[in-house]
Amino acid sequence: MASSTTVPNLSYLTQAQATSAIVLAGLAAGTITSSASATTPSGYVSSQTPSAGAVVAAGSSVDFVVSTGTGLVPVPNVTWLTLADAQTALLLAGLNS
Repeated sequence: MASSTTVPNLSYLTQAQATSAIVLAGLAAGTITSSASATTPSGYVSSQTPSAGAVVAAGSSVDFVVSTGTGLVPVPNVTWLTLADAQTALLLAGLNS
């Protein structure tokens, strides 16, 4: 029978810290992706699969997502601008008009 281990909580760890925690638990780092998060600061783990506390076979992979930050940008005030000027302001802010 294969031995089992508990998946560590990776929330708010950096990618390097999360990878170390996974290896120390006798698991393997699986797919690491990045995504915007409204609640997790940039550079920290925002979610994982399987979830923390799950009991899995030793050597199993743990996937996790590293936050790129909120992904929000300030929206420029385009009130009273011409259509062309408003579109330019929005494009310069990285938004689609």
